Amino acid sequence: MPTTQDWNDLLNRKDVIIVDTETTGLGKQAELVQMSALNTRGKRIFNLYFQPQGSIDPKAARIHGLTETKLKRLGAKPFPKHYRRIRAQLNKASVLLAWNAPFDKRMFQQTCARYGKKAPGWTWRCAMYDLQAGLKVGYRPKLETAARDTGWRRRQSHDALDDCRMALHVMQRHETLARKRRPPARTPSQAGTGRADDASDLECDPEEALPIDSPQTDGAAKNAGAASSALALACAPSAVQTPDVARRAGVQRQLRGRCKT
Repeated sequence: MPTTQDWNDLLNRKDVIIVDTETTGLGKQAELVQMSALNTRGKRIFNLYFQPQGSIDPKAARIHGLTETKLKRLGAKPFPKHYRRIRAQLNKASVLLAWNAPFDKRMFQQTCARYGKKAPGWTWRCAMYDLQAGLKVGYRPKLETAARDTGWRRRQSHDALDDCRMALHVMQRHETLARKRRPPARTPSQAGTGRADDASDLECDPEEALPIDSPQTDGAAKNAGAASSALALACAPSAVQTPDVARRAGVQRQLRGRCKT
């Protein structure tokens, strides 16, 4: 299974291209509204917008902000107008890297099928799965969280080109993330308990392939802070004496009283 171990080698190759897409939705009838590609040096290869045949799901539009009106303003054209350029550019790559490669691959293939175009048999590789295997965690890290934890300062805009840059950023700095997320060593009292240590606070994606990362809210952080406060209170030494302590204190008072008399 691929991991992050060869990411440095991949980033030194000229035949590796990072891609990302935005779509009209998540289902089998969804199609591309944006596709971007970046080389491993961060240079833009293309950033294309498509005028879809089908309607754009309002939920998808709220995430990436691409409505039919905005696409017209951006000069979007039907997918077939860009197909040859996409194919010519991506045929130069031996590997296409994407954060959620199963989704991007499926959406590209669906769009090709909708317009009667042949989907090339490119080799896709998923950076999200690579990072999951590299960190040895049981969930799929979100792009925005992984980028933030490696020093990315901007909020995820869900623009395909920006997401390509975020993925490249994570790949360039993944060793820092791995150091941050190294699980703590188990104490002797934990050995054999079967309780798993929390190796990371990266958010878990419950689906096999997360199509669109949801914008993060502050609710999780607030809940975590409340939980930490409750835990601190629960673990603080109590001012109330236990029966044994009270009994010993009483005996000592009696002895002191006898000595005075």
